[in-house]
Amino acid sequence: MDHYLTVRRWEPNFKPSEALETKTAIWVQFPELPIEYYQDKVLFAIAKSLGKPLKIDWTTAMATRGKFARICIEMDLSKPLKPKFILEGRVGGIWILWDTNHVNVRASSVGPQVIHATIHKEDYEEWVLAVVYASPNVEGQSLD
Repeated sequence: MDHYLTVRRWEPNFKPSEALETKTAIWVQFPELPIEYYQDKVLFAIAKSLGKPLKIDWTTAMATRGKFARICIEMDLSKPLKPKFILEGRVGGIWILWDTNHVNVRASSVGPQVIHATIHKEDYEEWVLAVVYASPNVEGQSLD
């Protein structure tokens, strides 16, 4: 199906046959997204991999629907559509989000509560990153 309904500003002498639309807003569903990711910043970061995030569905924002998150995204129709994508960077309760246009992140070891990674950016020295997910309750922490 290659037909899209769009709304645009009025212009004098408009000719639909000559109109070229390259962007449209669509609603995207992310099925089975864990409820702890139903935060504006996280949802916008995920949606950004598909297009420009515009709005989060009200029931998603209120976390009243647990089957999927729904976000409105501006899509560029001149680019190929992504039918699916892999959400990377999640381990246990840890997220590592990065923009692949700016840095390269490589996980060297991954566990349920720790990630060791190297971060490389062109013309910069490589960094080593250790991320630990721990309980804020001191009594519940251990080095086991």
